[in-house]
Amino acid sequence: MPSAAFRRYTEELRAARPADDGAAEGVLLDQMRLGEDAREGMTAAPDGVRVEEVDAGGRPARLLVPDGAAETSAVLHLHSGGYVVGPFTPHVALAGALAAAAQRRVLALDYRLAPEHPYPAALDDADAALRWLVGQGLEDGVALSGESAGAGLALALLVRLRDAGAAMPVGAALLSPWVDLAPDAAWRAPGSDAGEAIMRRAMLALAARLYAGDRALDDPALSPARADLRGLPPLLVQTGTAEMLHADAAAFARRAREAGVAVELDEWDGLWHVFQSAGEAFPEAGEAVERAGRFLRGALGRA
Repeated sequence: MPSAAFRRYTEELRAARPADDGAAEGVLLDQMRLGEDAREGMTAAPDGVRVEEVDAGGRPARLLVPDGAAETSAVLHLHSGGYVVGPFTPHVALAGALAAAAQRRVLALDYRLAPEHPYPAALDDADAALRWLVGQGLEDGVALSGESAGAGLALALLVRLRDAGAAMPVGAALLSPWVDLAPDAAWRAPGSDAGEAIMRRAMLALAARLYAGDRALDDPALSPARADLRGLPPLLVQTGTAEMLHADAAAFARRAREAGVAVELDEWDGLWHVFQSAGEAFPEAGEAVERAGRFLRGALGRA
């Protein structure tokens, strides 16, 4: 059962959650971009994690370096926001927490956003940042992590690299992954967002259309859960059972296993979308980040 601290935090978020799904598209986009302000106090990296501003393959990024972290491996982290909301808000805190938990350097990328830059801009930026990291001579390898859209972007990058015959990251931690944008995805069913504290179906549907541009939403490049998943590295799929993306995330994990991929499905009873970003607000968030950190340490340890 979710903790009392989680329940209190959820009530506070829901009190600020916009309720009008009939809002105009421009209003919805503004609400999404302003909604990050509802989660105050989560923009700083944790103690013991140094933040360095870098240029990663032509895009700004922050390199989060835990005290004592080896310089021979790293994690590329891709933020959430439905491909339309920018990074350096609670996402930096989550990337820093992952760095501390994994005891590895984490590169938090500021990839280009839709609608100003629809697909494939974000994927191209992630690809370039990964190449930049690999170019640092990390003999123990690189792993990926991401939450929500960032997790979908990480999966799409793995599929692209596999198809190109390129060297693969050693694993990927996918937190509350948004991996299916298609018209028949489970999250589009009425009521799927009933358990959410911030997310709304109308917002996610708009984000999907803005990111896709002229491409079909069921294109595996946009919806990598529908791609051929054979040959991918080990994956962690972490999801709350109350989040609107839970059914899609669980279905993806099953399909990946059927394709021969080593998948750890980590389900959290009653928790909503990207609960991991809540920092120390409730204990489940910290425990989930610790689990993701252990997975990343193990993946990089196998390199």
